[in-house]
Parts: sequence; structure tokens; C-alpha cells
Amino acid sequence: AYAAALDSIASDTTLYSIGGDNFCYDNWHRIEVFQERAIEKGAQSILWSCSIEPALITDKMLEVLNTFNIITARESLTYNALKNHKLKSALYLEQDVAFALKPLETEKSTLKAGFAKHNFIGINLSPLIIRRECENGIIMQNYRHLISHILKQTELNIAFIPHVVMHADNDYAPLSALYESVPENLKYRTWLVDDKLCAAEYKYIISNCRALVAARTHASIAAYSSSVPCLVIGYSIKSEGIAKDLGFSDLVM
Repeated sequence: AYAAALDSIASDTTLYSIGGDNFCYDNWHRIEVFQERAIEKGAQSILWSCSIEPALITDKMLEVLNTFNIITARESLTYNALKNHKLKSALYLEQDVAFALKPLETEKSTLKAGFAKHNFIGINLSPLIIRRECENGIIMQNYRHLISHILKQTELNIAFIPHVVMHADNDYAPLSALYESVPENLKYRTWLVDDKLCAAEYKYIISNCRALVAARTHASIAAYSSSVPCLVIGYSIKSEGIAKDLGFSDLVM
């Protein structure tokens, strides 16, 4: 699968590995293949904007991490863990690049009729947190309770906002199920946002929310960087670390 990319690496190549939380999962070893070729060819490499679960850092992982010329950690939990492991690569603590993304209003991201600025709650949900739930069905059950509470106890509307829409990991599927569960007489107060928007268009919608409940890290970053209160449903070190650095640790579940 990587043959063409590996063949293109030469001595004047710089490899940018978009770090994310790739080193939090068992399949991080695929990155090792690129690092081996980089060393072989004398290329440079950067692990950019990463989060790494401290408990998962093994001697083998550290060996691979040390092959990068530069590593930028996007939150202090990862940064301090790498420092404590005496990382040899140049290490920097830098905010996730998504904080700097500019919201984009387009015809596709224009607010739905009846959705004025700050009169709606944004809800983001991912199949990933559903797969990690400790009790079958508990995530959807709690989201439905939340939706019911908002619609019955407040005058706020609800926007269901996807963020990742890959074939095997599609936010639109559980959000569509939540939307369909809303009683017909209340559906006019809800909005199932299109799954064909770009990140900047989603950020525009999130920037207009009264508050956001988010499972996806970059949905939460869209809220944080737009001064929109955000409750994060977390599942890895990245959500803990980013919230901690902003002083929002109590707003991560």
C-alpha cells in the first residue's frame, strides 16, 4: 500500500507525519516503515502535532520516535511524557494547528432558518466512542436524554454536526439516528448538518453555537478557539491534555 510513497523518498525529502494520536493505537508500526526508509536515504522527518498516551510508550516506540528530527506535541501531557523518557529528537510544545483555522461561511454552512447565533446547542458524536463504551447502548441513551432535556427544558435548538465522515468511521450515521429519534413535532428545532462540508465550514457552524458537546477532538478545538463553551466526551490522552492546558479539565467526561 505504501510502495509508491516509500519509493519517492530521497536525501532531499522531508517527511511530515501528521501526528494526531497515531501513536496511541497498535497500528503505529506502519509509521516505522517510513522512518526506516528516511534513515536509509538520509531524509529528514517531522512528527507534527501529536498526542501520545504515556502508558503506551515502550522502548521500541521510543526507538522509533527518536528517529524523527523534530516532534511537536500539541498538549503538555504528551510533551512532559516525552521529556521524562529523555527523547533525543528536538521537542516542542505547540498548539494543534486547528486552533488557527478560520471559520468559513458559505452557502452550505449558512445557518438553517430559525437557527440564530447562540440560540442552538451543537452536538457531535462519533462511532469511535460508541465502540469504546463500557455498557452496550449507553452512549446513545445518554445523548437521547440530553436531546430530550434541551428540547423540553429550554428554548434552544439543536444542530447535529458531523466531523469525520470516512466510510469506516462516519459520524453522520449515529447523528442521523439521533435526529430520527426526535419526535416529529419537535424536529423543526433540530438541524442535521450536511456531511459534505469542509473543516472550516463546520467551524463556522460551531462558532455560532451557544455550546457544543463533542466527541471529536477537532470539533472541540473549533469550539475552544471560537470561545464557545464545550463539553468533551473523551477517549484518549489528547482530550485530557488539550483541555488541561486550557484550564477545562472538569469539562471532559
